[in-house]
Amino acid sequence: MMRRSRGINHSAAGGIATMVAFSASLAAIPQVSQAWYLVALGLICGMSHGIYYPSLSSLAAERFHPVHGGQAMSLYFSASSLGMFVGPPIWGALADKAGYRMVFAAAAAVLASATASFVYYEWRQHRRAAAAAADALELPRSHHL
Repeated sequence: MMRRSRGINHSAAGGIATMVAFSASLAAIPQVSQAWYLVALGLICGMSHGIYYPSLSSLAAERFHPVHGGQAMSLYFSASSLGMFVGPPIWGALADKAGYRMVFAAAAAVLASATASFVYYEWRQHRRAAAAAADALELPRSHHL
C-alpha cells in the first residue's frame, strides 16, 4: 500500500523534488565557469534522474488496476523511449541554430513545465479523492479541501 504524507504519496514527493533539482541543474549548466562546477551539476543531474525515473515508473504502475500493470509499464517505458529517440535530433537542431546555452535553457523550461503539470495533476487527484471521501461521509467539502 502506498504511504501518504499530507495527501501526496512518497513516490510522487520524491519524483517532484528530484525533477525540480534536475531542472534547476540543467538551467545552471550554461552559467558554468569552472570545471568542478560542471562536475557537481552533472552529479546532481545524474542522481536526480536516478531517483525520479524509478519514482515515476512506480507511480505509473500505481495508476492502473493491478491486472493492467504490465500495460502501464509498457506505456511508461514506450513514452520514455520515444523521448530518447525524438529528443536528440530536436535538441541537436536547436543547438545548431541557437547554441548550447539555449538547449539547456529550453530543456530546463520543458522539464519545469512537465513538473508543474505533474504537481497540478497530483493536486487535482488529491482534491478529487478528498471530495469523494467527504461525499461518502456526508461532510461539508470545505473541511477537506
